[in-house]
Amino acid sequence: MSNEDTQEFYEKNKEIIDRIIAEKEAEKQQARSKEERFREDYLRAMDAAEDLRDALFGFGRAQSEYLDRYGRSEFERMRMHSMLESERFRARMYESRDRFNADFDKMFGFISDPEIQKHVLGAGMELIGAFTALLENGPFPETVKEAVRVSNMVRNEEYCSQNPDCKVRARRTEEPKAGSVKIEVKPKGNDE
Repeated sequence: MSNEDTQEFYEKNKEIIDRIIAEKEAEKQQARSKEERFREDYLRAMDAAEDLRDALFGFGRAQSEYLDRYGRSEFERMRMHSMLESERFRARMYESRDRFNADFDKMFGFISDPEIQKHVLGAGMELIGAFTALLENGPFPETVKEAVRVSNMVRNEEYCSQNPDCKVRARRTEEPKAGSVKIEVKPKGNDE
């Protein structure tokens, strides 16, 4: 077809061709606007997602800072409370100890009197002496009696070595009185 034929065809069918061209142009426009709308919607969604992310991070940061401040203040409060309770406990413990010591001294303070302790110790020594005499003179085998004598000697020597007021030590160091005779005991079996 020549240009003239095309021009003639166009003029005869101008309305239909213009309508078809307009429809095609509208379809192109519509397709392009769908892409653009999709791109615009996508970009808006991405902006909203970034805003949400920023808001969530900001909220998380604010909550973290709040929890940090709260935790520190709570820890400090607990530490102070613990220190106060510790001091109160210590004070109550010392008060209880002092009350106990005072009550104990009221009840049993007389026992710490040196004069009473001397008598109690003397009574204990007398009891040990009585028990030793009972074992030495009772109907027991000779081995028991010998063991009692040896233990009595060892105990008396130890007692005298620890006690500066030992009467046996005082007797050993005294000089014999005038008119008395000093007796020396020699172990058996020495024939000198």
